[in-house]
Amino acid sequence: MKYLAFILSCLCLHAHAGAPYIEASYETTPIPAGVDSTDDVALWLSPETPARSLIIGVSKTKTKDGNHAGLGLYDLQGQQLVYLEHDRLNNVDLKYGFKMNDKSIDIAVASNRDKKALSIFHVSDNSLQLLADLPLLNHSGKPIDEEPYGLCLSSPGKSGGFFASTPMKSGIIYQHELRYNNGALSLNFSHAIDTSLFLNRDQQQHLIDITLKEVILEKERPRDQLIEKLSKKLNHRFQLEGCVVDDEKQILYFGMENLGVWKLALNKHPYQAKLIAQVQYAKSEIKKGTLAEERSVFTTDIEGLALHYGANSKGALLVSVQGLNEYAWIDRETDRYLGSFKLTYGSTDPVTETDGLDILSTPLGKDFPSGILVVHDHHNTDTHGDLQNANYKIISLDRVLEHFSPLQFKDFSYNPRQ
Repeated sequence: MKYLAFILSCLCLHAHAGAPYIEASYETTPIPAGVDSTDDVALWLSPETPARSLIIGVSKTKTKDGNHAGLGLYDLQGQQLVYLEHDRLNNVDLKYGFKMNDKSIDIAVASNRDKKALSIFHVSDNSLQLLADLPLLNHSGKPIDEEPYGLCLSSPGKSGGFFASTPMKSGIIYQHELRYNNGALSLNFSHAIDTSLFLNRDQQQHLIDITLKEVILEKERPRDQLIEKLSKKLNHRFQLEGCVVDDEKQILYFGMENLGVWKLALNKHPYQAKLIAQVQYAKSEIKKGTLAEERSVFTTDIEGLALHYGANSKGALLVSVQGLNEYAWIDRETDRYLGSFKLTYGSTDPVTETDGLDILSTPLGKDFPSGILVVHDHHNTDTHGDLQNANYKIISLDRVLEHFSPLQFKDFSYNPRQ
């Protein structure tokens, strides 16, 4: 209970009048190992019975007594159906209709930190099957010497494959095309997008200043250790992870944790990106229409991104603002901030420090008449307020949208399989 009281006090410090608390409907079975081992999540739409759709969640924790990292499969009430032990997986995304062996299958792709690869899984009704671990290669065909964190998929059109965008701590977004040819899966290098080139001088200096403060304030250390730590952190100051692709508009959204949310048009070359939501730190910096509007301090840690699709190309991008334990909407057409909300599961389990999240804007039975939102919960607590292994919280999209009327689209249902 002491832990719960601490968390609640932290939430109260950051709460503001414009962010309603919304009650989650269910939670998933805790991950097999680790109080902080879950991260990203993806939602699979059942082709025949929407209410039998599935939740896919990753685990990135290995324990001394065995390998409990891997991928979990859950029903919409949170019951674990399958747990597939594998490597440390960080982010996951899903696509429908991947052409393989003269058939179209549904696949989940996860960033594999152990093998510096992408892990490919076949998803079907209550089933997960590992197809391959494909190493990430650079333009020269050599392995990329960096752990992949972020991952999002997009369709390249009629070629039958998919593009995987993999944001890295270094600020590079690698793009590879996943194909099936001659009886084998392949992952072919396409582009490397250096996001540092999109930053102006002030933004570059801002990231340097934040990195210096984080390292110096950690704790005192010998000079040589401090220089080594600073060098490593400065190389990772761009810190990319969360991303999502709007296939309808051919837009890649990605988060730079200490700076904000970027928007990049995939169908325009050379690539250009626009910062549509910038982290703010002081009241004097707050500008009307930004994520920081009407609050004195907006902390860092931009994490998971997901899209809520609406009628006539409307809708919104949902952003996990981890530093505030909040979720912020950004209009899909105008890029304007639409408001924020918080989540809780019962009176003893506030949802905190969310990394990954996903939305399915499709009716999924009586529990989810307008769709579903699923989020990672960093600090999962039981009914007594005691810390448990991490899990995911499941929210009826109706409960969220009732607070945001511009995002309610009557008689519209998004079908990601089309």
